[in-house]
Amino acid sequence: MKKNLFALVALLVIATISFTSCKPEEVSNPNNILAENMITLLDITGIQVVLDNKGKTIDISIPFESKEMINKITVLFNDLPAGAMVAPLNTIKDFSNNQRQNYTVTFQDGEVKVYSVGVTYGSLQPKLTTIKLNGVAAVLENGIYIAQLLASEDLKAVRIAYLTNDPGVTVKIKNTDNEDYVTLDTLSTSATAKYNFEDKANGRKLKLEFGGVASIVTVKVRTSGYTKITKVWQTFANFGTADFYGVTALAGTSPAAVVPASPSTDAWDRGIAMDDNYIYIARGNKHIQAETGSPAIYPAYGIIAVKISDKSAKLLNRTGMYTVEETGRGAHGTTDVNVIGGKIVACNLANAANNILKVFVWNNVDAAPSLLLSYNVGVAPSPRLGDKFTFEGDLTNGKLRFVDYSGNNRYYEFTITGGVVNPTPTIVVVPGIFSPSTGATAGGIYKFSTTEYMFSGSGKQAVVFNPVTQVVTHTTSSAVFPVSQIGDAFFKFNDKNYLAYIFQKNTGFNWALRIRPLDYTTLAESLEKISVKSLDINLSGLAADDMSLVANGNSTGKVYVHTTSGGITYILALASNQGIGLFKVE
Repeated sequence: MKKNLFALVALLVIATISFTSCKPEEVSNPNNILAENMITLLDITGIQVVLDNKGKTIDISIPFESKEMINKITVLFNDLPAGAMVAPLNTIKDFSNNQRQNYTVTFQDGEVKVYSVGVTYGSLQPKLTTIKLNGVAAVLENGIYIAQLLASEDLKAVRIAYLTNDPGVTVKIKNTDNEDYVTLDTLSTSATAKYNFEDKANGRKLKLEFGGVASIVTVKVRTSGYTKITKVWQTFANFGTADFYGVTALAGTSPAAVVPASPSTDAWDRGIAMDDNYIYIARGNKHIQAETGSPAIYPAYGIIAVKISDKSAKLLNRTGMYTVEETGRGAHGTTDVNVIGGKIVACNLANAANNILKVFVWNNVDAAPSLLLSYNVGVAPSPRLGDKFTFEGDLTNGKLRFVDYSGNNRYYEFTITGGVVNPTPTIVVVPGIFSPSTGATAGGIYKFSTTEYMFSGSGKQAVVFNPVTQVVTHTTSSAVFPVSQIGDAFFKFNDKNYLAYIFQKNTGFNWALRIRPLDYTTLAESLEKISVKSLDINLSGLAADDMSLVANGNSTGKVYVHTTSGGITYILALASNQGIGLFKVE
């Protein structure tokens, strides 16, 4: 029995020895191999690596754009197996003319492998490195180049400029799907260099070719802002015309009269506003007709409501505005008007000699006025208020702002809480808000955002300031913004911000409405880097014989932007003694 057991153990030992000796040699060190992700090149990206551990070869393809580096390449070995070393290490090698270089890898267990490395470059894949439409760089989004242009630009005539990844690349454009590609002309002086990008859904296809290799790219236009400004109606203030402001006989005067231009340089009509149905004009005090010297038959002060649909006009009720014989009106009975929460709000002009500032409210065109605010400007520091006023919020909770004409870099802010106006204003002083610092100004404060307000006024440069810190953040250049810039209004159409204002093209005459895009997030940066693109619309009449009688001598006027309940945006512009224009934004 013992003999048989011994024989069985001996047989098992022999079998074990035989099985071990038959194990394949090539898998005896399974970790002594490299992987393709261990191979990179210094300063070259976009490579492709093919590694053969059995044949001990490494073949690397670099982009065509890196072909000039093929004679000075440093091969890097990264994240090798623990303990493995490579020689030579971090050494520049020449792989031009199909040369191959050897790299020795010594593994932790002492095994040595010599890998043959070769580098070639692929054929050029023609690409656009930059492309601009009308000077605007297109951005690659999901494989399509998108250029953000203003909707007001002519998309039928878009200029193209581009750069490719090699000077030898030719670029062609496809007009329609049924036409062949034609060579793209980018000469700015050539009429053929303008291409139609009206099809914003499909854009235009470009074909890039190099050495028999071609690639197709799509370029589209995305528009923002308005497409055009359409005139609804417009009238000029040449003295003596039968229907100044384009309105018919004015009710409430005896005899019935049209709304005239003020003669000489009085510039009485300074303020303007509108709602869905009416345009409101703030009329100044009584004046003398230039030709006859007789008292004017036109209203001495008040708010004239012009019905947009038929241009008929009426004088709003003036009951109780001022005392007997119309005293206590201030320097001018009505100077500016706004529509706040659907109600018509107007102020007079008050100074040291005529020192009660009053603000009135009409609930509608048929209502009598009520007094919202009475403030004595005759007390120290004796400002002049009422040339213009701007507002924030509504008549329940809001703020009324008046710039001090006399200077001193300040404006007055009256707070409305629960429908009650605090009669004691906050006097906000912003050092440097008036530029130049000397001289009076009829100006306004215009809110762009919670941290950026703008001041502009007659004879001054527009200035951006922070209302919280009272620090000026930008003063516009006189080379870019005229010193006559007044009556500013910010508005947004679609996703684009704009600034609209009026300015004079020569002293007192030839006034125009200008609309300029604001291209940056902040107002300060937008004004500093303002685009040369703008739209100018004439507001002055063309009759030279009348100009001496209707000069805008006080450089006053206003721009008012209103969006109706139906979503239609209008721009209303007045240049005092020059004209009024109503324009639709589309």
